[in-house]
Parts: sequence; structure tokens; C-alpha cells
Amino acid sequence: MYMSSKLKIPERIREHFRFSTLCFIFIIAYVNIFPRIFGPENSITAVIFTILMSASMVRDLTATPIRHLFIQSFTLVWMAFAAYLVTALPALPSFFINFITLLLILYAFTYEYSTHMYFPYILSYLFLIFISPVNADQLPGRLIGMLAGAVSILLYQWVMGRKRAAKTARDVLSQMIDIVSSFLSAKLSGTDAGSESDFASIHQKLCSLSRIVYQRRKKALCVSEAGFSIVDTGRGLEHLMYLSRELPRELTIQEKELLGRVSQELDAFRLFLHQDIAVLPVPDSGILSSCDRKLSLPFYHILIYIRDRMLHMTDPHNKTHFHPTVQSLKIRLQAAMDLSPVRAAYAIRVALLLSFAALLVQSLALPHGKWLLFTIAPYPFPMPMMFPEK
Repeated sequence: MYMSSKLKIPERIREHFRFSTLCFIFIIAYVNIFPRIFGPENSITAVIFTILMSASMVRDLTATPIRHLFIQSFTLVWMAFAAYLVTALPALPSFFINFITLLLILYAFTYEYSTHMYFPYILSYLFLIFISPVNADQLPGRLIGMLAGAVSILLYQWVMGRKRAAKTARDVLSQMIDIVSSFLSAKLSGTDAGSESDFASIHQKLCSLSRIVYQRRKKALCVSEAGFSIVDTGRGLEHLMYLSRELPRELTIQEKELLGRVSQELDAFRLFLHQDIAVLPVPDSGILSSCDRKLSLPFYHILIYIRDRMLHMTDPHNKTHFHPTVQSLKIRLQAAMDLSPVRAAYAIRVALLLSFAALLVQSLALPHGKWLLFTIAPYPFPMPMMFPEK
């Protein structure tokens, strides 16, 4: 017997299926077209770039595209040139070339407060040395191919992630609203057990929101008005939750009415974030008359504050207006030059370890020595900041 009703697939699953299918088609097309343009010796290079494009999505490179295009281009071209030198020179000179290259990769793609990106670049460098080396005649084509790959990474970022930061910030704010709404519902029902975990969760979301805004900044030590407003919106939601916690466990009828009106305003905030409504209404002044004014006034003020910050964060003018920093010239220079002693020390140690391993492989002419490097490279070496001072 046949089923008359069709199998209904959730929209989220269908969306992920479409996205995955398109990504698969893109990868197949890229790895087939790239070698036709830059030569069959660059087949592995095409595979490398599909890995790097996906790996680059752990960070948003579209905030400062010119800067990141220069970093990607310089690093990739040097990787290709260094790989050629390593295969052409004896073991000892190759050690210094490997050290310089690995140091560059590690310092450029290691971050103190977010996910590292150096592993796929180190893996790609090892591929260029051990799996697909080129001779002097093939080198120019590979260098041009690496430049094309750098452009591919930035274009991939622009297509796949240009709105990711804004969308992610909206998602985090929506999650914070959900946490506050859930907490208010628990208060109204008299079952506010587990509320401390809610406070830890909303504070974690606020920290995540700050990290998103910081990583998205277009200038060193400068955050836009819209960025500050995003964080202020999160702070307002957290403050609203603290105000709610101060209410007694057994609520009066007036206090329940107050929280009910606050929940309605949160629903309006959520609709505005999801762009279901174009205009964010002013919080209902009936909140003030729902119970004692001394109790309701702080709730009304914080709702007005959250609404004001939401309007500021969505104003296009505020996205291009930046707060000037009050930090010293020394700190501004360090930030502009992206200097970090922690990253430098980490890069030197790991680069030395990998360079000595490569020297061992070359010196002993190990037939399968590349697997030693492929094993060491992905090892998650700890950074100094991971350990507390004694």
C-alpha cells in the first residue's frame, strides 16, 4: 500500500542540503578548472585552496579585505617559493627556509583570543614540498596560481560570509532575548529553579557578542557606534534579567502584570531583530501603571534603553562612525602593527620543532618521512597564556 501523503522535510534540513550540494558542486568545479588554467602540476594547489577557503570561515576577513588580501597573497606566494627552494637545496639551508616560512605562517594565523587558522596553511606548505613539488620552469605558473588562490579565498569570504557577523550578532541577541523570556516565564509560573545557570548563560552570550564586535572592527582599537550599540543592547538585556531577579518569588497580581507587559516588549524586540517588523514601537507606558511606580520605572527605563540601542545598531550611519581611542601612541602602534609577544613566542617554538623534524627527514632521507610532519603539524600545542602564573 502506498502512502498518499508526501514526506515533509523540515525547511532547515532542506536549506542545509541545498547549501551542501552547492558547496560540493563548487569544489568539484574548482579542482577541475584550476589545473586547466594553471597547469596539471597545480592540481594539488586547487585542493589546497578548497581547504583554505573553508578553513578561513572561522574568521571574518571581509571587514578589512585589502589588508587580508595582502596577507594571504604574500604568505601563499612565499610558501610556494620557499617550497621550491627546500626541494632544490641541501638539508641545512632548507632548515632556515622552513623555519622562516613556518614562523611567518604561525605568527600570521595564530590568535590569542579566537580559533587558530595556521594548521591548514602548514599542511598546504607540506603538500607543496612533499606531494607536489615543482621545478624552475613550473615555478612561475605556481606563483601566479597562488595569487589567484589568495583572490579566491577573499571572494569566497565575500560570498559566504560578508553578512555573517551581522547575522551572528542578531542570532546572539535573539538567544539572549529567549533566555530572558524563559526566565520571566519561570518567574510568572513560580518555578524559577535553575535561574543561576540562566545568568551564567546570558553573561556568556554577552561575552560572545563583545568578541564578535571586536573581531569585526575595521580599524585597530576602533569600534563603530553600531558595534557599541550591539554590546549595549546585550548589556541592557542582562540588566533586565537582574531587575527581574530582584522581584520576590511569590508575585502579586500587579507584579505579574508588569512581567507580562515586559514579555510582550521582548517579543517586539525579537520581531525587529528578525526583520519581521520595520518599525520598533516605543515601549507601552502602561508598564508604569501596572504596579507601583517605584518598581515599574526601572523596567520601563531599561526597555527604552534597549530600544534606543537597537535603533542605533541598525542605523547605517552608525556603522561608519568610529569612536577615537584614548590609548597611548605606543599601544596604538602595537595594535596597528599587530605585535604580540605571546604569539611570537608560540610561533618560534612550534616553528623550531617542525623545522627540526623536517631537517631530520631530509638528512636521513626517510622514504615516508613526510608522515612524521603530517603527524606533528596538527598537534594542538599549548600557548603560554593557557597556563596560570606560579
